Amino acid sequence: WDAVTCDFNAKGYRLPTEAEWEYASRYSDGRIYPWGNEEPTDSLCNYNIIINSTTVVGSYPSGTSNLGLYDMAGNVVEWCWDWWSSYTSDTQVDPTGPTSTQNMRIFRGGSWNTGEFWMRCAARSGNHPYEIYKSYGLRLARTK
Repeated sequence: WDAVTCDFNAKGYRLPTEAEWEYASRYSDGRIYPWGNEEPTDSLCNYNIIINSTTVVGSYPSGTSNLGLYDMAGNVVEWCWDWWSSYTSDTQVDPTGPTSTQNMRIFRGGSWNTGEFWMRCAARSGNHPYEIYKSYGLRLARTK
């Protein structure tokens, strides 16, 4: 993980950047949650140990994002390409995250065992990339 590089101009699959992940979740209308501004419920996402396990992707069709993506909140947290760092106050277009290697990579989206706060599109956390938990997953992005 700490030696891997990404050529964002190459065609193919990769982890999304944190900015790409948030856009896919929040879209362009400033929503709080992927499905809108309604607080999470057990019909919108798998969270808060309601089921105590992951579920099949797409089990919560009412909770899809504005782009039609399933499980952007809940089920598993999703790794992003970016290393953990504080946000800069500079305006950026399509940022690819910090260039220096930090100790942790970002993950987003909350999981089946995290509470309501972590279902928000803006919530972010991270961990060392070698850590493995049953609540960790990923979503691939594709550069065309």
